[in-house]
Amino acid sequence: MKRVRWSRLLVAVLISIVSCVAILFFISKINKKVLPVFNPVREVMASVDQVILSPFTGVVHLNKDIEDLIGAYQENQDLKKTLSGLNSQKAKLDSLEAENKALKETLDLKTRYASLSSVAGEVTLRQSALWLDRLTINVGRSKGIEKGMLVLSNQGLIGQISLVNENSSQVTLLTNQEKKLAIPVKIESEGRIIYGSLSSYDEEKEAFVITELNSSEEIKEKATVKTSGLDGDTAANVEIGQVEAVEDKGGLLNRKVYVKPLADFTSIQYVLVLGK
Repeated sequence: MKRVRWSRLLVAVLISIVSCVAILFFISKINKKVLPVFNPVREVMASVDQVILSPFTGVVHLNKDIEDLIGAYQENQDLKKTLSGLNSQKAKLDSLEAENKALKETLDLKTRYASLSSVAGEVTLRQSALWLDRLTINVGRSKGIEKGMLVLSNQGLIGQISLVNENSSQVTLLTNQEKKLAIPVKIESEGRIIYGSLSSYDEEKEAFVITELNSSEEIKEKATVKTSGLDGDTAANVEIGQVEAVEDKGGLLNRKVYVKPLADFTSIQYVLVLGK
């Protein structure tokens, strides 16, 4: 009885093994035939997935580009604000430097003419239409200012006091075309001194004109020109400029000397008013 059972069990095991081998063989055959059919399908499905996903991928990339652009724009705006602030600070710094330079030049003038009485002042009014004619300063009668006093700025003579109020004064500039001047001057040329009168300003040549010369002697270019004080009212030895050219036409009475101003009339901020 036992032998019969073992025989049946052995037969069953053999049948199972044979069945498994057959099934595996059958599956392998099927795969070889089916795979070539499914490969094109897989490729088609992959292409479909790519087509479907492309718009979404594009949207993602577009969104990223927009974010980058917004970030760049914001950064640009921040840089502009920073640059604007720096420009503003630079403008203030330049203004302070110019003011300090003008104050230092005024102090230098005060030191140079320490032997004369002087009053420092600031320009409070200078109209663009009268830029080369006159200006107003913030010192007047209360500070001892008198009509006819000489006014200096930017290292040289710029004009005369023409009108005095209690706390302000009007300065007629040497570049004034309407009002004729009559400031006695002297020209120092190679050890000789020639006297004359600063009478006008030649706008075309950008030079003062000296007439009424007392000598026909040769005057060299770059000879120094100063006030002479021979009128008894103005201070002497105040620097005006240097000789630029001499015009000899028709004798001594018509002789003219052109003088390049020492002072810069473009910008006048602080002045020094000289007494005697």
